[in-house]
Amino acid sequence: MRLPFMLAGVLTATAVAAVPKDLRLLEDGRIPTSFSLVGFRQTAYLEAVGAFERARRTRQPVRGGACEPTFMGVTTGAFTKANVKQTAVVYSYCDEYAGAGSTNFQQAVGILENDQLVRTIDLNEETRGFLVTSVRDVNRNGFSELLLTWGGAWQGETYGELNLVELGPRGPRLLKTFDDAWSNCAQDMHLPRVERAPVYYVRPGTRPTFFVEVYERPCLPITASGDRENTAPYRRTTALKALK
Repeated sequence: MRLPFMLAGVLTATAVAAVPKDLRLLEDGRIPTSFSLVGFRQTAYLEAVGAFERARRTRQPVRGGACEPTFMGVTTGAFTKANVKQTAVVYSYCDEYAGAGSTNFQQAVGILENDQLVRTIDLNEETRGFLVTSVRDVNRNGFSELLLTWGGAWQGETYGELNLVELGPRGPRLLKTFDDAWSNCAQDMHLPRVERAPVYYVRPGTRPTFFVEVYERPCLPITASGDRENTAPYRRTTALKALK
């Protein structure tokens, strides 16, 4: 999953390595992600999970009173009840400056069954994200997991983090954290400027095993237009290996 602030590109890897058949693709950092999957339904989802009411209640004790809900993503799976079809709506309901260089960032996931809210779960720093996809039960216990993307930019670098989270009946539990796509394309320095994209796989089981291979390609020239796509082919730089 490519971060939204990174240059989108076409998946044109120069070579595709054979992957064992018992591995399942978890995340491909070479493929751009779209924010427009649900379009105008975002407000309807926020209303369905009570995000506006949560923001209103939180607004009172927060300095400035500017808490507003923000849609982060929606996906389907069996998140809090094994093998039950559910919809998970991830949203923030407060992102307000709290003084002393800190912010009051509150994020939650609303669980819907048959379009009815059945549970609201607060997320913490380990389990947050601004993009979300569902993962099909990597540890064979009947629950789908959430894969949440988090990231930012600093001094010409962009970086991301993937949090694999199981909600279950007891609330969020972090199963694994991965590095997401990274680049230093905005650095105007005499260094190699590259986009790095990991591709993650999982071997499901009661104790799942995770694998990664890494691809890179050169950045566009700094003088290139910001609207121009990077269509350079990716080159595999790290062969498939198991993660600890």
